[in-house]
Amino acid sequence: QFGPDHPNVAVCRSNLANILSDLGEHAEARRQIELALESDLKQFGPDHPTIAVIRSTLSIILHDLGEHAEARRQIELALESDLKQFGPDHPNVARCRSNLANILGALGEHAEARRQIELALESDLKQFGPDHPNVAAHRSNLASILHALGEHAEARRQIELALESDLKQFGPDHPDVALRRINLAAILCHQTDLPRALTQIDQALAILAKSMPPGHPHAVTAQYWRQRILEAMNPPSA
Repeated sequence: QFGPDHPNVAVCRSNLANILSDLGEHAEARRQIELALESDLKQFGPDHPTIAVIRSTLSIILHDLGEHAEARRQIELALESDLKQFGPDHPNVARCRSNLANILGALGEHAEARRQIELALESDLKQFGPDHPNVAAHRSNLASILHALGEHAEARRQIELALESDLKQFGPDHPDVALRRINLAAILCHQTDLPRALTQIDQALAILAKSMPPGHPHAVTAQYWRQRILEAMNPPSA
């Protein structure tokens, strides 16, 4: 109907990229989102809010592909644009800060990652209150960063709040609940609360078996932690 450069086509490509990413097909997801970005840059220029959304999606896909430096560049461009357009307390800004925190964590910049995610959490708590899914996602990200910083008790508190909230919002079988359980299991493993860690990871795997294709990255991560927990529970004899 419209040809390859129409905004509607870019929206479809962006949605397809999100679905492919959820399926673990990150290379094709990247191709689709880069086509969407190229098209909308032509249509709208670099400071349109749609461009920031697409850059944010691209940064997540690049992060999943291990291309953290380029992921950081894309999300920092998105954050700069959204700060200009909306100011510091808009949900789009909080979303960008959360994505940036994940990427900074992967780059080992945990202190700055913590600053960004705490700003995102503070902002979305103001906007939405404590039980919104965005707040749970920020708490989960904060828990991962605190865990990397060795602050395991506070990490556990944050991820338990996120899990409690997502259980209320989505019920026990939602993929987000599985992600919270994986995160909690990792923290419990480091706290040597191994039986509870194993329970959490098994519950996560059961959810993912229903909702994700075999070999999905989330399932691979859960299997990794299950193996770590079992090895800690049954150390090799001297």
